[in-house]
Amino acid sequence: MPNIISNSTDPRYARLSNLTKRSFTFRGILCNSIEGVLQALKCADTEHQKEMCLLWGKEAQQSGQTFDWPKDRYLYWQGEKFYRGSEEYEALIEEIFTAAYDGDSSFAEDLRATGHEHLTHTIRNTHQYQTVLTGNDFLANVRALRDRAHREENNRWSASSVDLSNENG
Repeated sequence: MPNIISNSTDPRYARLSNLTKRSFTFRGILCNSIEGVLQALKCADTEHQKEMCLLWGKEAQQSGQTFDWPKDRYLYWQGEKFYRGSEEYEALIEEIFTAAYDGDSSFAEDLRATGHEHLTHTIRNTHQYQTVLTGNDFLANVRALRDRAHREENNRWSASSVDLSNENG
Protein backbone atom coordinates (compact mmCIF):
# COMPACT_ATOMS: atom_id res chain seq x y z
CA MET A 1 0.00 0.00 0.00
CA PRO A 2 1.46 3.40 -0.94
CA ASN A 3 2.77 5.23 2.13
CA ILE A 4 3.30 8.98 2.02
CA ILE A 5 6.66 9.60 3.65
CA SER A 6 9.48 11.97 2.79
CA ASN A 7 12.05 9.21 2.23
CA SER A 8 9.82 6.99 0.08
CA THR A 9 11.65 5.36 -2.82
CA ASP A 10 8.69 6.32 -5.01
CA PRO A 11 8.83 10.07 -5.67
CA ARG A 12 5.05 10.22 -6.13
CA TYR A 13 4.59 9.55 -2.42
CA ALA A 14 7.67 11.41 -1.20
CA ARG A 15 6.42 14.57 -2.95
CA LEU A 16 3.18 14.52 -0.91
CA SER A 17 5.09 14.76 2.37
CA ASN A 18 4.64 17.88 4.51
CA LEU A 19 8.42 18.30 4.30
CA THR A 20 8.35 18.95 0.54
CA LYS A 21 9.33 22.46 -0.46
CA ARG A 22 6.21 24.28 -1.62
CA SER A 23 6.11 28.05 -1.85
CA PHE A 24 2.78 29.60 -0.93
CA THR A 25 1.25 32.33 1.18
CA PHE A 26 -0.87 31.55 4.21
CA ARG A 27 -2.83 34.46 5.65
CA GLY A 28 -0.29 36.90 4.27
CA ILE A 29 2.79 34.98 5.47
CA LEU A 30 5.25 33.49 2.97
CA CYS A 31 5.72 29.75 3.54
CA ASN A 32 8.06 27.17 2.02
CA SER A 33 6.39 23.98 3.29
CA ILE A 34 3.31 22.73 5.05
CA GLU A 35 5.61 21.35 7.77
CA GLY A 36 7.06 24.79 8.44
CA VAL A 37 3.59 26.18 9.09
CA LEU A 38 2.59 23.21 11.24
CA GLN A 39 5.68 23.58 13.41
CA ALA A 40 5.13 27.35 13.61
CA LEU A 41 1.74 26.72 15.21
CA LYS A 42 3.58 25.55 18.34
CA CYS A 43 5.18 28.97 18.80
CA ALA A 44 3.25 31.96 20.19
CA ASP A 45 5.82 34.53 18.96
CA THR A 46 4.55 35.94 15.65
CA GLU A 47 7.97 36.93 14.29
CA HIS A 48 9.48 33.54 15.10
CA GLN A 49 6.49 31.92 13.38
CA LYS A 50 7.32 33.82 10.17
CA GLU A 51 10.89 32.49 10.29
CA MET A 52 9.69 28.92 10.87
CA CYS A 53 7.28 29.15 7.94
CA LEU A 54 10.23 29.72 5.60
CA LEU A 55 11.72 26.33 6.52
CA TRP A 56 11.25 23.04 4.69
CA GLY A 57 12.54 19.50 4.95
CA LYS A 58 14.08 18.15 8.14
CA GLU A 59 14.94 21.68 9.26
CA ALA A 60 11.23 22.55 9.33
CA GLN A 61 10.42 19.30 11.11
CA GLN A 62 12.95 19.98 13.86
CA SER A 63 12.10 23.67 14.29
CA GLY A 64 9.16 23.10 16.62
CA GLN A 65 10.60 20.36 18.80
CA THR A 66 11.50 22.67 21.71
CA PHE A 67 7.94 23.91 22.30
CA ASP A 68 5.91 22.16 25.01
CA TRP A 69 2.47 22.84 23.55
CA PRO A 70 0.82 19.51 24.61
CA LYS A 71 0.87 20.70 28.23
CA ASP A 72 -2.06 23.10 27.69
CA ARG A 73 -3.02 21.90 24.15
CA TYR A 74 -2.98 25.38 22.66
CA LEU A 75 -1.49 26.29 19.30
CA TYR A 76 -1.11 29.72 17.76
CA TRP A 77 -1.27 31.59 14.51
CA GLN A 78 -0.22 35.24 14.33
CA GLY A 79 -1.61 36.14 17.75
CA GLU A 80 -4.67 33.90 17.56
CA LYS A 81 -4.94 30.98 19.99
CA PHE A 82 -6.42 27.61 18.96
CA TYR A 83 -7.28 24.65 21.16
CA ARG A 84 -6.01 21.41 19.59
CA GLY A 85 -9.00 19.30 18.59
CA SER A 86 -11.44 22.19 18.25
CA GLU A 87 -13.43 22.81 15.08
CA GLU A 88 -11.59 26.11 14.66
CA TYR A 89 -8.27 24.32 14.72
CA GLU A 90 -9.43 21.72 12.18
CA ALA A 91 -10.60 24.55 9.90
CA LEU A 92 -7.19 26.22 10.28
CA ILE A 93 -5.42 23.01 9.21
CA GLU A 94 -7.69 22.66 6.18
CA GLU A 95 -6.96 26.29 5.31
CA ILE A 96 -3.20 25.63 5.46
CA PHE A 97 -3.46 22.68 3.07
CA THR A 98 -5.74 24.65 0.74
CA ALA A 99 -3.33 27.59 0.72
CA ALA A 100 -0.48 25.24 -0.24
CA TYR A 101 -2.60 23.72 -3.00
CA ASP A 102 -3.73 27.09 -4.35
CA GLY A 103 -0.29 28.65 -4.08
CA ASP A 104 1.90 25.91 -5.55
CA SER A 105 0.63 24.37 -8.80
CA SER A 106 2.98 21.40 -8.42
CA PHE A 107 0.86 20.22 -5.47
CA ALA A 108 -2.11 19.42 -7.75
CA GLU A 109 0.22 17.66 -10.19
CA ASP A 110 1.73 15.62 -7.34
CA LEU A 111 -1.71 14.65 -6.07
CA ARG A 112 -2.94 13.58 -9.53
CA ALA A 113 0.24 11.51 -10.02
CA THR A 114 -1.05 9.06 -7.41
CA GLY A 115 -4.19 8.39 -9.44
CA HIS A 116 -6.89 7.00 -7.18
CA GLU A 117 -4.65 4.69 -5.16
CA HIS A 118 -5.43 4.09 -1.51
CA LEU A 119 -2.86 6.18 0.37
CA THR A 120 -1.51 5.70 3.87
CA HIS A 121 0.62 7.86 6.13
CA THR A 122 2.41 6.38 9.11
CA ILE A 123 3.79 8.66 11.78
CA ARG A 124 5.04 8.18 15.34
CA ASN A 125 2.21 9.83 17.30
CA THR A 126 -1.40 9.30 16.35
CA HIS A 127 -3.13 10.97 19.31
CA GLN A 128 -4.34 14.49 18.55
CA TYR A 129 -3.00 15.86 21.83
CA GLN A 130 0.51 14.63 21.07
CA THR A 131 0.89 15.90 17.49
CA VAL A 132 -0.29 18.98 15.61
CA LEU A 133 -1.45 16.75 12.74
CA THR A 134 -2.42 13.09 13.03
CA GLY A 135 -2.08 10.70 10.13
CA ASN A 136 -5.86 10.73 9.75
CA ASP A 137 -5.90 14.56 9.68
CA PHE A 138 -3.20 14.52 7.05
CA LEU A 139 -4.89 11.91 4.88
CA ALA A 140 -8.29 13.61 5.08
CA ASN A 141 -6.77 16.83 3.74
CA VAL A 142 -4.67 15.09 1.07
CA ARG A 143 -7.62 13.02 -0.16
CA ALA A 144 -9.91 16.05 -0.33
CA LEU A 145 -7.33 18.00 -2.31
CA ARG A 146 -6.60 15.04 -4.58
CA ASP A 147 -10.33 14.77 -5.35
CA ARG A 148 -10.32 18.50 -6.13
CA ALA A 149 -7.27 18.11 -8.39
CA HIS A 150 -9.00 15.31 -10.34
CA ARG A 151 -12.24 17.31 -10.64
CA GLU A 152 -10.35 20.34 -11.92
CA GLU A 153 -8.50 18.20 -14.45
CA ASN A 154 -11.76 16.61 -15.62
CA ASN A 155 -13.37 20.04 -15.93
CA ARG A 156 -10.46 21.22 -18.09
CA TRP A 157 -10.85 18.18 -20.35
CA SER A 158 -14.60 18.71 -20.58
CA ALA A 159 -14.17 22.40 -21.37
CA SER A 160 -11.58 21.68 -24.07
CA SER A 161 -13.87 19.01 -25.60
CA VAL A 162 -16.72 21.52 -25.77
CA ASP A 163 -14.41 24.10 -27.34
CA LEU A 164 -13.25 21.61 -29.98
CA SER A 165 -16.80 20.54 -30.85
CA ASN A 166 -17.84 24.19 -31.22
CA GLU A 167 -14.93 24.83 -33.58
CA ASN A 168 -15.87 21.81 -35.70
CA GLY A 169 -19.60 22.47 -35.63
